[in-house]
Amino acid sequence: MQKIACISILEGKPQWIPGALTAEEARKDLTLFEQLDPIILELESVLRRLKDTQTIVGSEVYRVALSVYSLADAARKMPMEGAQSAHELLKARFSQSMNTRADTPEDTVE
Repeated sequence: MQKIACISILEGKPQWIPGALTAEEARKDLTLFEQLDPIILELESVLRRLKDTQTIVGSEVYRVALSVYSLADAARKMPMEGAQSAHELLKARFSQSMNTRADTPEDTVE
């Protein structure tokens, strides 16, 4: 391993190596580097699970918002108070989404 070879070279204390570069410090750095590996792997796993959770929650929020939009659309046709303004507020978001989805059949909303 090149890291260990470097330490071996430093242990020989060749004259062309500055005194500030020591085998002891290199060993400490290597140890810390190796100790960080499992921590980083665990954090990456946690981050992956957090992103998955965020995706699921985002999907749920979108479904709720789409339900509210659909209910507002139905209620404004009756007409019911406040439904028209709620529908107009959400219309820009969902009419764009619906048009985009119509172009891509694999992206259907359940």
